[in-house]
Amino acid sequence: MQRRNRYIALATALTALVVGAGLIAGAATGARLVVLGKTKTNPKPTCGPKPNDSCFAVGSVTGFVTKLGDNRRPMVAPKRGKIVAWSVSMGSKPSNQVPEGSGDGAVSNLQFFQDLFGNERYGKNPVASLAILKPTGKNQGYVLRSKSPAVRLARAFGEETTFTLDKPLLIGPGQVAALTVHTWLPNIIPQPSGSSRYGWRASRKKGECGSNAARNTKTHSKVGSTRRYGCAFNDRFFYKAYFVPKAAGGGN
Repeated sequence: MQRRNRYIALATALTALVVGAGLIAGAATGARLVVLGKTKTNPKPTCGPKPNDSCFAVGSVTGFVTKLGDNRRPMVAPKRGKIVAWSVSMGSKPSNQVPEGSGDGAVSNLQFFQDLFGNERYGKNPVASLAILKPTGKNQGYVLRSKSPAVRLARAFGEETTFTLDKPLLIGPGQVAALTVHTWLPNIIPQPSGSSRYGWRASRKKGECGSNAARNTKTHSKVGSTRRYGCAFNDRFFYKAYFVPKAAGGGN
């Protein structure tokens, strides 16, 4: 296949309710709502809708943001509390047309990602969920403490979509809100080599971070299991988690 301008970052009950800010605030029950992963600017992830446009995506991975500008712990809970909602931003839907000038056997951007990351359980379109990770303190290990229901995102291209959780996810101080991509998502902006403004980690062992292993990568999906997050990338990785701290003297 002719070389194409794509990026495979392997750092990567289907129900949820799409809501507005008012309902999220209501879920906070009067406590101060903190948006983990919030930034002053929100550029659109890099995926164009035309056949020759660049489209960058992550696939079959659990990952979390490690740096957003000066914030080096953007997805870490500062204290005990709960995650009541989460959101993800995606670029445009990739084109289903083969780019002009492609050789024999070339496929469209959409088919490329669907063929590479689609699976029997979740299908070929974008599917994601939120995960709560507890660091082990050694070798970039993290225990999957809990996870949200997976959400189908085939209708969410080109926008930021927010989901409330019928059952909030408990999270402790120092624990991390991560994103699990069950198929693939165009939710990144790649950065130049050597750039250090953004960063995220993926659920793969150190030394197994290249794109050649794309078909063999797996998400961190079994609650209670430990995985090494040994692959670090410098892309801007888009998702947010809505955190409500535990009230003083209250219970979760």
